[in-house]
Amino acid sequence: MNTKMIHYLGHRRLLALLLMTLLLSACTWPSQPPPTPAPGEIELPFESIDRGNWGTGGAYSSPQLAVVLVTSRQEIEERLDQMVQDSALQQLEATDLEQYFALAVFRGRKPMGGYSVTIRRVARRGERLVVYAELSESPPNFPKPTAASSPYHLVKVQWDGRSLEQQDVILLTWVTYYQ
Repeated sequence: MNTKMIHYLGHRRLLALLLMTLLLSACTWPSQPPPTPAPGEIELPFESIDRGNWGTGGAYSSPQLAVVLVTSRQEIEERLDQMVQDSALQQLEATDLEQYFALAVFRGRKPMGGYSVTIRRVARRGERLVVYAELSESPPNFPKPTAASSPYHLVKVQWDGRSLEQQDVILLTWVTYYQ
């Protein structure tokens, strides 16, 4: 082979590689950017207790997105019993609720799998508590597991000692798609 032919084949391979990269990048689905924190928000440190995806049985059964605030032992049973894994409830029972409070974000009951929720940030905005949660899912028209699911994320947040009420919690979400 002469050098012109080798040079020509090299360009064709490079062009084919660039074309494949362009086509593959066109297959990804756009994601919404996370909401921008408001000026003056104070970030609160938190730790994940459990991220689950209940199939059948006890679970959050509403199709709607929800956030649940827990500040006392009584509220653990009232607000979370049968909605999260037993092991998560046990961890929460062992948590010092004088130092921490718990937040759970429920994605809502879905007819199939391929959904999740992840709390990414918790902050104080004046008297309000702001929870930033990422909602992930398979792209539309992408195969999904056929079993029903009810995704959730439960965290414990270091309590800053200020008053907390369920109605003062704001949930901000964005959607990302994965393949």
